[in-house]
Amino acid sequence: MTAAATRNVLLVIADDLGADGLAFSNTNAAASLPPTPHLNALAARGLVFRQACGNPTCSPSRAAMLTGRYGFRSGVTEILDTPGAPGVQTNEFTLPEALVATHRCASFGKWHLGNNASAPNHNGGWPSFSGSLGGALGTTAASYYSWTKVSNGVTRAGHATYATTDNLNDALTWLAAQGTNRWMLWLAFNAPHAPFHKPPANLAPHYAGLSGTAPDIQQNPRPYYEAAVEAMDSELGRLLASIDTNETTIVFLGDNGTPGRVIQPPYASGRAKDSLYEGGVRVPFLIAGPDIVQPGRASDIAVHSVDVYATVLELAGATTPLPAGLVFDSRSLVPILLNQPFAPAQDAILMENTGAMVEGASGRAARRGSYKLLRFTSGVEEFYDLAADPLETSNLLTAPLTGAQQIELELLRQRLNEWVNTPVIVGQRWTGGFEVEAGWFANANLSLWRSSNLQLPAGSRITNALIQILDHGFRLTDPTPSAGAGFYRVRTD
Repeated sequence: MTAAATRNVLLVIADDLGADGLAFSNTNAAASLPPTPHLNALAARGLVFRQACGNPTCSPSRAAMLTGRYGFRSGVTEILDTPGAPGVQTNEFTLPEALVATHRCASFGKWHLGNNASAPNHNGGWPSFSGSLGGALGTTAASYYSWTKVSNGVTRAGHATYATTDNLNDALTWLAAQGTNRWMLWLAFNAPHAPFHKPPANLAPHYAGLSGTAPDIQQNPRPYYEAAVEAMDSELGRLLASIDTNETTIVFLGDNGTPGRVIQPPYASGRAKDSLYEGGVRVPFLIAGPDIVQPGRASDIAVHSVDVYATVLELAGATTPLPAGLVFDSRSLVPILLNQPFAPAQDAILMENTGAMVEGASGRAARRGSYKLLRFTSGVEEFYDLAADPLETSNLLTAPLTGAQQIELELLRQRLNEWVNTPVIVGQRWTGGFEVEAGWFANANLSLWRSSNLQLPAGSRITNALIQILDHGFRLTDPTPSAGAGFYRVRTD
């Protein structure tokens, strides 16, 4: 990075706010947009990513930002609202762990990566956390004013401060204690996620006339959704006024698309949050700060929420090396901020949507440049050129493809086939028994196999193999190796 390193970094995540929801990411004349003067000002002095994508649901996008890895590697590919859901595992090398040598780190707001009260600290690596654990604060409009708060493992039900304000208050208190130390703050608002409600009038004055009654919210949810966005922007303004923006890089994005009940043009309700279509994966994304070259620009390079990880590490000047056994999918977007060539511009990016709680069709989608391939769990594929068909109205697979389209299709099919969950062997040794170490990956069981001949298929499974979990991987040991030469394989079951 040629810009000044070791900045403070403020990462702000809006909940269920798709690209259709803000003025800097939606120019459709039919859209209804809430007043967001502070976000608009950040866009004007920063860089807007007009082709930014996340996953269609909350937990996978947040896990990608926290770990720098796609969900099929971390195991987080679905909404984690099941009690006791494992969520992010301790084997991951998270943002705060990577920044421990240079920055004070804290997380405030929504977690939603495992429901254990100690998970944000123990699994997420956050030295300080306060906020909520699950996907929603509750089921009624009153829930934003009475919710269960967790602070560093301590749970308190019935917390009465409006959630958006409470997150901001905690962030300000923590920032005031940092003195001259460099810091990285993860601020994950619950807003504007359901339950839809009427915020305090001073935070959302343009919607002060809403009745706030349950029937009105049920019949006309969109103004309430917008009011929560205005309230979030108001509180964000309070935070920005309290920090040195000449020494802080601000990253803002949504986690996934807008819910179908409140999504608006250019997207349709059937292709909203939970779906692999653009309305489900396109998110607002901007970065503002002192190192932006030619501020006020926009980029049309396809980027992903997983890229937040590497970008933040470079902006912060992180010095801790990444574990060799982990495969990272994140790409630093700093060259784009500096208006320099971005070498991975034609890399494919992955969107994942699985699990029993998904309302839309589950599957995966890959995008490279303007081309996007959707592969549903059913085996059905759809293929679009978003430059010519941004709303995915014409599946190219229903007609003969041009030569260029056929090449792009095969490239995307290849990438989807390559994105599979396999261990990375990082070392082996003999210590009275054969040991092999593999980097961390999720959703599969490891087994060790031995053969006396490489030409034979798999050999024999070592049924008494010892498996030890390491900080960022596994160690598998054959405690009773056979005499003579042996060849070993690590397999997933």
